[in-house]
Amino acid sequence: MIASEREKIRARHPGINLDFSGELEDIEKSLAAMQTLSLLGVGIIYLILAAQFASYWQPLVILVAVPLLYVAFIRQRKPVARASLLRCFPLRFGGE
Repeated sequence: MIASEREKIRARHPGINLDFSGELEDIEKSLAAMQTLSLLGVGIIYLILAAQFASYWQPLVILVAVPLLYVAFIRQRKPVARASLLRCFPLRFGGE
């Protein structure tokens, strides 16, 4: 049905071509930039932690432990209140 309508439009307007690939290219560029900047961000966080702890090993342990905490918390499949989420995850700002 759509193909027949498309052919009718092409017959009426032979010099016009409709292409949606530009949007996909923009999305791919954005995802590539986001991936690069995410890796850069993790690298900067590692450098800051390495300077704080004066160690190369401890920041690596922290950067691996935090995502594992999220995975373990999600795999429990238990109902969770918002307040307990804030207490469980160490990535919050401010104190109690």
